[in-house]
Amino acid sequence: MKTAESIQAALTLTQEVVETNQEAFAAKKVQIAANRGKIASNEQEIQEVSKRFSDLTEFDTKGEATVFFAVVSKNIPAKDKTAVMDLAHNAVNLAGYLVEVKGFADSSGKCCDEPETEHGPAPAVVAFLIQNCNVPVRRIVAPGAMGETAPVVSNETTQGRSKNWRVEVKALMNRGLAGEN
Repeated sequence: MKTAESIQAALTLTQEVVETNQEAFAAKKVQIAANRGKIASNEQEIQEVSKRFSDLTEFDTKGEATVFFAVVSKNIPAKDKTAVMDLAHNAVNLAGYLVEVKGFADSSGKCCDEPETEHGPAPAVVAFLIQNCNVPVRRIVAPGAMGETAPVVSNETTQGRSKNWRVEVKALMNRGLAGEN
């Protein structure tokens, strides 16, 4: 009988340990499930932050204006001044904005920007943005004279060449700084 009582006492103690271990195991399963949820959430946040960093070099076009000049002129027509001012006004309200200015020429062989000087249509638009639209120089990107690349119409006629003698102005918003996806 003593042996049976010893065995029963050991079984009772073992049963208590098993029950305690099962409760601890169940609690650990709940904790593991909660941690998996946190891990998934953290991984999502890491992906979002990584995307924002990669988007720092990506821009969305938020406005465009084209300034048409008389061939070899640097005078901005009044209607185009208004369009550039509106574009600049809207751009300054964007997070991480830049204003891109590209000058184009026709196929006559005359350079649109005269890049070696501060004269020409694109530099005139840049100066207008700085002086009349209060756009800081650091917010202006002027990649230089694009020459006769990307004509909008044929250069075969005088009217066509006048359409190709232009400066394109774009308001760009940085995706990474804006936090857009």
